[in-house]
Amino acid sequence: MKSVIIFDLEGTLVDVGGRALVTIFIKEKTVANLAQIYELAIVTGASREQLEYVLQNTFLGIYFDYENTVTKSDVSDPKRTGLPFQYLLDKKPGQQSVILGDSEGDRLGGEALGIPFVQINTLQMTNNPNLMDEYVQEAVSKLEG
Repeated sequence: MKSVIIFDLEGTLVDVGGRALVTIFIKEKTVANLAQIYELAIVTGASREQLEYVLQNTFLGIYFDYENTVTKSDVSDPKRTGLPFQYLLDKKPGQQSVILGDSEGDRLGGEALGIPFVQINTLQMTNNPNLMDEYVQEAVSKLEG
């Protein structure tokens, strides 16, 4: 049974400006390597339509299964309650997980469920394209530590 790495979408994996995808913060090689070892998931405050746009128009769609995604269209409760993460993890009983996100809601949601959390700094990633690799390594160490 693979451990689960849960990513936020906007501000963590990508930056979407209006209706256009502006930046992908994670390298395809990084995602491909993670997908060989871990199950990858997305829990986002974005709508299902917004998530599908990103997955259909980037390499991310190759590595993230729709069944491993939760949007505000699926669960109306905010992430800070932990319920969107629980909705995902109910389908994966007993699997260890870690959350990578850029918001207080991501952190509080993880805290509510006792899930380790890695804080993403979107502004720093904009200026340092290799920073996501460091965040991913921190997440992996929390899973394996």
